[in-house]
Amino acid sequence: MNTEERSFPNSSKNKYMKQIKIKEITLRNWRGEKERTTRFNLDTPTSICGDNGLGKSRHFDAFCWLLFGKDSQDRKDFELRSYDEQHNVLHRCECSVEAILIVDGEELTLKREYKEQWVKPRGQVEEVFSGNVTECIWNGVPIKVSEFKTRVSENIIDETVFKMITNPRYFTEKMKWQLQREQLLQIAGVKSDEEIATDNEEFKKLLDELKGKSLSDFRKEISSTKKRLKTELSEIQPRIDQTQKMMPEVEDWNALQSEIDKEEKEIAALTEQVTNIEKRNEAELEKDKQTAKEIHDLEMQRIQLEQDELSRMRKEADTANEERRQIERKIKEAHERLTQVSIERKQAETRRTHLKQQVTNIEVKLNSLREKWRAINASEYNGSDICSCCGQRLPENKIAEAHNIFAQNKAEQLRANNEEGKSLAAQRNLLTEELSTIEADEKFAETINSIEQNISELYQQLDRHPLVQAPTSLEVPTNEMKNLDLKVKELRDLLDKAEAGDNPVVQIEKERDALYDSLTKLKTRMSHRSTIDKAMNEIAALENRGRELAQQVAELEKREYTAVSFIKKRIEDCEQRINAMFKSVRFQLFDYTQEGNEFEVCIPIVNGTPYGVTNTAGQVNAGLDIINTLCQFYNIYAPVFIDGAESVNHYMGIQSQMILLQVTQDKQLVIK
Repeated sequence: MNTEERSFPNSSKNKYMKQIKIKEITLRNWRGEKERTTRFNLDTPTSICGDNGLGKSRHFDAFCWLLFGKDSQDRKDFELRSYDEQHNVLHRCECSVEAILIVDGEELTLKREYKEQWVKPRGQVEEVFSGNVTECIWNGVPIKVSEFKTRVSENIIDETVFKMITNPRYFTEKMKWQLQREQLLQIAGVKSDEEIATDNEEFKKLLDELKGKSLSDFRKEISSTKKRLKTELSEIQPRIDQTQKMMPEVEDWNALQSEIDKEEKEIAALTEQVTNIEKRNEAELEKDKQTAKEIHDLEMQRIQLEQDELSRMRKEADTANEERRQIERKIKEAHERLTQVSIERKQAETRRTHLKQQVTNIEVKLNSLREKWRAINASEYNGSDICSCCGQRLPENKIAEAHNIFAQNKAEQLRANNEEGKSLAAQRNLLTEELSTIEADEKFAETINSIEQNISELYQQLDRHPLVQAPTSLEVPTNEMKNLDLKVKELRDLLDKAEAGDNPVVQIEKERDALYDSLTKLKTRMSHRSTIDKAMNEIAALENRGRELAQQVAELEKREYTAVSFIKKRIEDCEQRINAMFKSVRFQLFDYTQEGNEFEVCIPIVNGTPYGVTNTAGQVNAGLDIINTLCQFYNIYAPVFIDGAESVNHYMGIQSQMILLQVTQDKQLVIK
């Protein structure tokens, strides 16, 4: 059978393709065969037919053991010797496998014998069994096992390559997916990141930005930075809200300033009146003037103390409210988490219900198939044994032929029924496996209950941290203020005594003191303007910072999108180059998590169906497709043993020698 030539970027292709064929193989007392020689077709497929247990697969095991000392299941020297009817090992007989191979047109005879060693201990008459040794013969010349192994590897075929190109199921079912993936990448070659980014300027900028870092580390770095910026951004608005709550009420500052200016002018006028009066008695009034000045300084000092105390109390209130703000932020995050978990719970329940329904539907189909199987199995031949033309009984050979046709049809229907049942069972198992991975509703309920309990505890904490309002005026003066008030009172008493009588200065001072009190209150209110300005500046700074953070997050998301697009491009390129090397089989080399992050896989897909649920014929031909590609890559063809060949009607064309192991009703092995 011929197949088209394919080119490979990393192929070690020589001037010729090595061709290995097996001409004949002889088993002597090896795994139940007393002595058997099987000859194979060199140019057409060889069919080894017979009922189960007659030794069809034994040929492949023997061929593997001959070359590598292991059977097709990779078991070394496992149950090699034959047994008698009482299940006793047959001793003192040759246990060997011998074969004639055609390697590049030249015959090569190989033999491997599992030989017993018998020794006669000192002082005993009879020999005793001391163990087994392996002896190898190369074209009639005995050689060491190690040399035999080296010659097989160098002159015939490497063991790993042999496994991949002689068994259609080895690559897909025996190899780990990591090794499958490694082999495919070795065949297809790997494009560099620079080659992938050739036609995309954004990708080129991304590679320049990586500077030796892996894409995975680059994305983790972006994700970490983005998370930090979003956390800071989420705290901006609560801080703005808290600052606005702490701000005093806005007043008509121009009107307030006008009142201050007016009262200051009135105070200045009254002061001038006092000065004029004092000029009449400068000596007396000089002392009173000094007293009045001291009173004024003390009052100004008291105003400053009050403003300082108010500022301190505002800072304390802001500090006291910081823990409350943290609790409010945690409450907001808990509510967001509760919403997210509720959504995930609903999605899980929907998916769980869908999967259960699919499993139920498959069970219904399986039950129907079982009933159909019973009906087919119970059916019996009901044809007539009498000729419809002459009325005489049909000849025995015709009756037997009719019975045989009925039996074959019945067997075919049962086989088809079993194949369909296996396929449905495989689908059900996949659905059940996915169903087991979905998080239980009780787990979601537990999570939701935990979050709600956390929210309740946070609200309790919030109740224990009431909002502290910053005072706008001082209700209780400090001791220092009280002392200043006391000094002012004492000085005023002195002035009152000095100016007892109809002294007009006393009345003027009273009016001026009233104005000073009013002016103090007005300046206290005016001081709120600087507090508001400071708060507004802080809010503006927070808003600017919020815009900066939003811009930075947007830029990070753009870089993250470019990285994701590059990874997707690399994945598509890799899968496209690998899948171009095969006819019917395709490989999915990457999959994605729910968060959109890719991870490596190696899933063979046959005509759109995952390999694991493809029918036997599809799996065998997929294996042959893979063998074709591997043979051309390694420049070597070797015999392909196809077990279960009775399930396949059509085979993909290959250049290797084909040996079909078919289950038939023959009670002895038949070689075709």
